[in-house]
Amino acid sequence: MKKFKIILIIMFMIFGFIFFAIDIFVLSNKDFKSDQDKYFEKVDYYFSGQMYSYKLLGGTTYFIEIDVDSALFKKDEISIKDNFVGLYLKKHDKIFFYANFELNSRENEKILSNALPYVKVNSSTRSIEYISKQNIIKKETLIVSDIYLQDFKNMQTDEMIRF
Repeated sequence: MKKFKIILIIMFMIFGFIFFAIDIFVLSNKDFKSDQDKYFEKVDYYFSGQMYSYKLLGGTTYFIEIDVDSALFKKDEISIKDNFVGLYLKKHDKIFFYANFELNSRENEKILSNALPYVKVNSSTRSIEYISKQNIIKKETLIVSDIYLQDFKNMQTDEMIRF
């Protein structure tokens, strides 16, 4: 009887682990995709400009500042409760946003501002292009996340457009 209880407990632990793994790897992936889709249904924007500065937030995610050459915000229906990607300070033609960006330099080496890439962001294609000397050097997927939003909430003013 004691062996049976031990076997039963082990079986429940195995089933629990399997359900946990399914929840983590399958269901949370669906939630992430659903959150992304909901955000991109509410926005339609394009902007481009020269990267001015960057700050590592974690992993390959950077807080990026660009001097805007062109910006077109066709649709912006995100609410104050929604996650967002960045802020546009129209008055000064500056955009601050977070995105994946891999630097081709040593870890602690700062890239000179004149060597930073030109950036094009398009919400319709969910893409970010980093361009250097007319060549696309990197293309990333534009994603929305709440992990780094506190950095933006602390700097947000009424003059800024959330996107």
